[in-house]
Amino acid sequence: IWNDIAPEYLDEMYNLSPFYRRLVHNILLIRLITRKELPRAFLEERALHLASGPDMDERSWRLFDLLLEKLNITRPPGVSLDRAFNMLRVSQEKDQEEGIPAERQPERVQADLLQLPFANKSFKRVEQGSLHLIPLTLRPQAIREANRVLEPNGVLSLLTNHLSKAFIQSMKAMGFELIEQFPSDLTQDEVNSLKAFLGDEATKRLTSKSKGNGVIAFF
Repeated sequence: IWNDIAPEYLDEMYNLSPFYRRLVHNILLIRLITRKELPRAFLEERALHLASGPDMDERSWRLFDLLLEKLNITRPPGVSLDRAFNMLRVSQEKDQEEGIPAERQPERVQADLLQLPFANKSFKRVEQGSLHLIPLTLRPQAIREANRVLEPNGVLSLLTNHLSKAFIQSMKAMGFELIEQFPSDLTQDEVNSLKAFLGDEATKRLTSKSKGNGVIAFF
């Protein structure tokens, strides 16, 4: 189904709650770094974006590149991984249409997130934006694979609908420590910050998708 709906999904992406959730995630990660709770290196080295769809993570980060420049942070394009080839294809075509230079586009990889085609300890940061779409019985395998390619002391971001206490305990059993967990909804101050980048109309459209939009956790 994801291959079939890829063009329409990309067209509607900026109106959908998964994209909004990624914007919120980015603001929260920048907050952790500017507060010196996480080192700048987590944004200065390329990240792995799991189940990225049409480069949702990369497209959401592009909106913050100007802010990062002001913070003297240069963010390299990440690695977008998705099982659906058409999600990656339509995104590459869109970048070409928009004249995005090849060096500013993500590396696109078609693969199963349960069997990642990367060596151990390849990434300082891994973002998993669709844990809630993975069957419960397969989630431990997905987390183990993400952990395998994560560097020691790296950060795993989970953007999902719900994180139970039992799930957090299972993460701790695998060696993860919960850095911080947030509701996906933004405070009014953070909404105002978002307006500075997106404008009033786009921010209003996106924030209307936010209610009940799950949690974001950094491990």
